[in-house]
Amino acid sequence: MQRIAILLAVGLQLSAFGAGVDAQTSDLLIKKFERVYLQLPPGDDSRVPVTLRLADLLAEKARRLAMDEMNNGCTECVAGAQERKDALKYYLEVVEKLADDKRSRVLSQMGHLYEMNGETEKALKLYSDVIVAEKNPALLGEVHLSMAELQFRRANYPLAQKHYEAALGFAEFERRGFAAYRLAWTQFNLGNLKDSIAGLIKILHSPELLTRSGASAGGAVSVDKQFQEEVSRDLATFVARRGMTMDDVVMIYEQSPEAAKLANVIYLASELERLGQTGQAVKVWRFLQDKQGDPLKRLEGHIRLAQLELNQQHRPESVKEYGSALRLWTQVGNCTQSECKEMLSRLKNYIVDWNREEKRHPSAELFETYEQYLATFPQELDMTVWAAQVAQERQEWLKAYALLGTAATLRTSASEAAAKDMPTHEALLLSQVEVAEKSKSEEMIGRSLDEYLAKTKEKSKWVDVHYQRAHRLYKANKYAEAAEALKIVALLPENQAVEVKKQAADLALDALVLLKRDQDIEAWAQQFAAAFKGQSNDYQNIAHRSVLNQVASLANEKATTQDLQKAWETLNRMDVGHAADAEKITYFKNRLILAEKLKNLDEVSSSIDKLTAIKSVTPEDKQFALSRKAWLAEMQLDFKTALVTSEKLQMPEIQPDQRALKLAMYADLAGAGADNYYRQFLKTGTDKEKRQAVAAKLVRESAKPQKALDDLASILKENPELYASLQYEIYLKDGNRQVALSRLSGKQFANTLSLKVLWKEDYLARYVKAKAEITGHAMKAETEKVLGRSLEERMTMLSGLEKLLKEAVEHEDWSTQMLTVQ
Repeated sequence: MQRIAILLAVGLQLSAFGAGVDAQTSDLLIKKFERVYLQLPPGDDSRVPVTLRLADLLAEKARRLAMDEMNNGCTECVAGAQERKDALKYYLEVVEKLADDKRSRVLSQMGHLYEMNGETEKALKLYSDVIVAEKNPALLGEVHLSMAELQFRRANYPLAQKHYEAALGFAEFERRGFAAYRLAWTQFNLGNLKDSIAGLIKILHSPELLTRSGASAGGAVSVDKQFQEEVSRDLATFVARRGMTMDDVVMIYEQSPEAAKLANVIYLASELERLGQTGQAVKVWRFLQDKQGDPLKRLEGHIRLAQLELNQQHRPESVKEYGSALRLWTQVGNCTQSECKEMLSRLKNYIVDWNREEKRHPSAELFETYEQYLATFPQELDMTVWAAQVAQERQEWLKAYALLGTAATLRTSASEAAAKDMPTHEALLLSQVEVAEKSKSEEMIGRSLDEYLAKTKEKSKWVDVHYQRAHRLYKANKYAEAAEALKIVALLPENQAVEVKKQAADLALDALVLLKRDQDIEAWAQQFAAAFKGQSNDYQNIAHRSVLNQVASLANEKATTQDLQKAWETLNRMDVGHAADAEKITYFKNRLILAEKLKNLDEVSSSIDKLTAIKSVTPEDKQFALSRKAWLAEMQLDFKTALVTSEKLQMPEIQPDQRALKLAMYADLAGAGADNYYRQFLKTGTDKEKRQAVAAKLVRESAKPQKALDDLASILKENPELYASLQYEIYLKDGNRQVALSRLSGKQFANTLSLKVLWKEDYLARYVKAKAEITGHAMKAETEKVLGRSLEERMTMLSGLEKLLKEAVEHEDWSTQMLTVQ
């Protein structure tokens, strides 16, 4: 018996502190009690306490196993089921033999075990039987509470309310505070907000209810602070659901424990936000700002208020609160707490989210907020870039320009993480150029170009920007300055944008043409010929043409002998030492003609000799040289005589067709009609170049040039460049571009200059039309269907532009590509 007493004492102690017993000790104790239980006869007085302790130990083991399983994340939790069954078996054996004070605990424990094993009907029956048979008020209160909890978990709130109220009807029932608390939640779930709120207020006003477990061992009731905080926080939940007044806010603040006063009001504000009661949430946050002593909490309040005011479209109020938050952040100083990182993130996200909502049409308030933020955090690259984008969308070009400049500076020293997904330093400088151009401010445009040239590292648009600077002078009609600047661009040493540099060279020469600086044209063309090896011949030809133009200008119809002499000196500047034979022929022909005008018979003879001495001189040029022997007749302007004379001349060195051509020339000069001679030449001539030249002449002199060109197409198409040039000349007269394009549609004309010019003119016309359509297109969004249709129209237009761009790429035309891309 003494051994059993010792075992019971140990069992009582371990049962009371079961949570602190390890599994091995518990299992050992259970086995010992099971052996003792089996050895005791049914009538032994010790059997009841041993059985009860065994049941308690099994129940505690079941609880521990269930907790361990739940902590491991079980989905179907079954641990402890057998132990609960065994415990119930032992409880059933002794429950009727227990005293009233012990029986209430056992019955309540049995009900819980039944519930844990899913035998809720047995639990309900047990609770119902006890309610009918039991007389002990304290026990009845516990059983009603258990019954209410079971119904509460079943969401059978009307029945749960009935049992909670029944439990509260027993004055001896100790857990009245917990029952009242659960009754309030039941009423809340039933939608009876008035009674549920009144119930929680009653608990907060009644110290005897502010405990879950009732009176302590000495009979005194001490307030459970944790329970008090939980009740006051739930009161905030109930009030938020009902809709609060400022009196409710004050009441929650005053009824909450000191440590939870602000936390509960913050919780109320958060609940109001979650429930979409934005206006009410604003009032609560403002109440908190007056009570809050922690600067970081006040900072959070300002951020919350800024967001809530923004949600209500109260932008001035929102911006004001945001400004207060930024000022407070500055006052707080270098905060290293983890919550400061969150605050900083929220300060930033406030603007970013707002910007996302107003991406297409950012407001003035949004940009003002960006400026406030950057005044506080001036080193943030991403925010500076986004602020610049907003300024561009708002067409605040000066501010956008300044922000892009700041961003470019920040980009040079930004970390890899900060620079991720951000434009490059080069892109930011080019964006400044773009913004300046959009502003149409000449001063800003000039500054942007200068800054790019001064700050760029990649120099991706080094030549282009130099060209833009020079081109601005050209557009401003400052041709002298433009010519010099364009020359510098053309001769830049950078091995990039060759086409742009060539374009600069061409435009520089155009400026000289406008300035009528023929001597400079000659000199610069020589320099460009040296710089652009691939186009050397083109620029040499320009230099030579410049000489010839100077000569022609001097040797005009009104030229004096002095002018002719100066023209002769100018012609002598043309260096034909390394010139091609064709250029030499042209040179000497011009020299011959000028000598004739100066009546320098020796030079005429010399020129004829040098011309005919060129090995590659054509029969036509030879005939030309020989024809100069009829010079006297020509000097007398007796072209009829010259014609008759030439017809009688014996010319064995030339073919009959060349003779016909010569006669035709004299017939032209005599006004005797040369078409027959030219037609005769075309019938008999075999020289393609000459045939083409004669055919070209007939076309140019025809009253119906298009018909003449079509008639002579078989000859002229052998020289696609010439045919295309003639067609272009006809287009310049009649303006019918489509006819010209149709005539030049074959592959043989694809690389001709005239077709390229025609195509470019046609492309630009189509581009202007496409641009007008898309820039004039307005998005409509009255309905989703209208918006969808409007988007389809926009996408069709964009597709058209893409096709234009593809066409420009296929034609390898840089200027139209750039124009279309822009």
